Amino acid sequence: MSSAPSVHELRCQRFKLADGVVASAQQHRGRAGYHLQHPSRTEFFHVSDHEAALLSLMDGRRTFAAVISITARTLGADAFSEEVATELCLRLLKAGLLTIAGNSETLRSAGENSSRRAGGWNPFWMQFPLFNPDGLLQALLVVCRWVFHPAAVVGSLVVTGWAGSVLWTDWDRFASSGAQVFSPDNWIWLGLAWLCLKVIHELAHGLACRYYGGDVSKLGVVLVLFAPMAYVDVTSSWNLRSRWQRMHIAAAGMWAELTIAAVAVLIWSHTESVRTAHLLHNVIVMAGVTTLLFNLNPLMRFDGYYLLSDALGIPNLAGRGAAAVQQLLRRCLFGERFPASTSDGHERMLVLLYGVSASLWRVVVSVGLTIAAAVMWHGAGIVLALLGMILWWGLPLLRGFAAVRTVAQQSPAAAGRGLVVGAMAVAAVVAPLSLLPNPRGTSAPGIVDYADARHIRAAAEGFLERIHVGDGQRVEAGDLLFELSNDELTNELIDLEIEWQESEVRRLAAVNAGKLGEAQIELGQQAAIEERLREREQKCGSAPRSPVLSSPAGCRSAFTPL
Repeated sequence: MSSAPSVHELRCQRFKLADGVVASAQQHRGRAGYHLQHPSRTEFFHVSDHEAALLSLMDGRRTFAAVISITARTLGADAFSEEVATELCLRLLKAGLLTIAGNSETLRSAGENSSRRAGGWNPFWMQFPLFNPDGLLQALLVVCRWVFHPAAVVGSLVVTGWAGSVLWTDWDRFASSGAQVFSPDNWIWLGLAWLCLKVIHELAHGLACRYYGGDVSKLGVVLVLFAPMAYVDVTSSWNLRSRWQRMHIAAAGMWAELTIAAVAVLIWSHTESVRTAHLLHNVIVMAGVTTLLFNLNPLMRFDGYYLLSDALGIPNLAGRGAAAVQQLLRRCLFGERFPASTSDGHERMLVLLYGVSASLWRVVVSVGLTIAAAVMWHGAGIVLALLGMILWWGLPLLRGFAAVRTVAQQSPAAAGRGLVVGAMAVAAVVAPLSLLPNPRGTSAPGIVDYADARHIRAAAEGFLERIHVGDGQRVEAGDLLFELSNDELTNELIDLEIEWQESEVRRLAAVNAGKLGEAQIELGQQAAIEERLREREQKCGSAPRSPVLSSPAGCRSAFTPL
């Protein structure tokens, strides 16, 4: 397996540009530079004029150390440090634009393998090139060349503004019929409108590229969650010197869709046919809303990204942003220091801001696509979701662990710092999230009780006068637990005792008079009175067995009289 040489081996290596690499002069943010293109790829690599001077000395005969020495004498104060030159050399080696003299095939294969590994296979995004559309576009351009004339562009902008005012006026009518757009009965019509618009979108990119003299080498299909989308390869537009032409090519697809949406709005506002209005409503939604939501988003590698990159004059904005985020993480985690960038502070801030925003957006998109796959495709979707999570999160985590291991071998203290700072960062993110309410969570009231518990309650109402035990104290059967005062019960006991005594007097009188029947009746009444007395006397507190007394809220509330 071939690989690029290590940093320590670079000084004695003799480098040269790969065979067939094409360089074209460009201007970015008022600074001269060059675009390097590999003949077998459709990717471009931007280098500044000073970096180009460094590369021009790599002819396969000079060593890397000699090239750095010559550059230092030639450029003087503007010369690169060895660290910056090494970083540039490694990036070009990885891109396959630089080779080692006598080993070009090996390095080319290693670079291509590295590129394939970096791209990887993703079940959520599968690209299939179909054919070279250059001949088709040349034939269409004969008929459609006029649409790229400045007068046609201005006319389309006027129509779009007119349609926007009409839609604003009739918004209530448009919104009221919007509920039917995403109903299952309308999916076929919506899909047809979307498919036709995407074909027109990509053809507009290709025609604009051909209009300005670029080449379109590929037309194909990309599957996003198995939903087909067309694409054309217009990377040759990077050879154009005018950034306004490049921006026109990047915006051509959105411009075509928005123009179609504007015409559809004007027809929709005047038609009386329900069917026609419904179809036009589909076109307006797919051409207008989806274009603004997706294609114009600069955080995705769609049209909006290339517009922003050219508008800022920062080529390879996504790659530089990702590298800036990686350097920021390594500096925060491991305390590493990196060589100063050749760009100014304003540009570095824009690149870092874009890198952070794109990284956060990538997290949102990956989670959203994973959830969508699991919901849309059920069992198979779960497998796709797991596979996508491995590709999006598993591989970067493995690379992160490998980086930590490498740092640990070189500097254990830096690795320890990285682990501590990383753990603190994860805790700072997870802790607030754990406090958020969970919409799927379930809460229910519960009661905590002792095993084999016994609830002891007073048999009669009354006021609690005295408690003879404490919370948690062990008691035995027959122990006095508490005392109640109840004047009504006390008076009832006194009345029963008096009633018993009166019955006893009557019984004795009957016995003395020889009336044994009446005496027997009084005995029966006395037995009833005694039973009632026993019931009243039993209304006092005593434990039926030997429990441990427990009152969660205190003894007084535990023995509230009934």
